[in-house]
Amino acid sequence: MIRAPYPLPGLLWVSSFYDYPLAGLARLNGQFYRFEADYVGAPDWPSRYRLYELEGIEKIRWLLRKWLFEICVGKHMTYRNGRRLCYYQPRRPRILHHSLMRLYYATA
Repeated sequence: MIRAPYPLPGLLWVSSFYDYPLAGLARLNGQFYRFEADYVGAPDWPSRYRLYELEGIEKIRWLLRKWLFEICVGKHMTYRNGRRLCYYQPRRPRILHHSLMRLYYATA
C-alpha cells in the first residue's frame, strides 16, 4: 500500500465519485494502482489516497471494468493528463443508452 496526496497524480478512471474521486484506477511510474480515499482530516474531504498495486488478473479485471464503463455508460469518468476527457451526455437513442447502463450496473 502506498499513500498519495490529494489531488491524485496519474488518475485514469474513477469508479466512485462524490464531489471528488473516492475510488478508481491510477497509473504511477508505469504501474497500475487501485486507489481509495483516505479520510484523515475533515470527514467530508480526503487529505490523501491509499494506492494498492494491481498485478495479473486483478489488473486485467480493473482495465476491463474501465473499458466496459466507457462503452456502456460513457467516458465522463476517464481522465488523461489529470483532466477529464468529457462531461456526461446521454447517447442516442436513449433506449440504447439506458439498456447499456443497466447491463453495466447489473454486472458491476
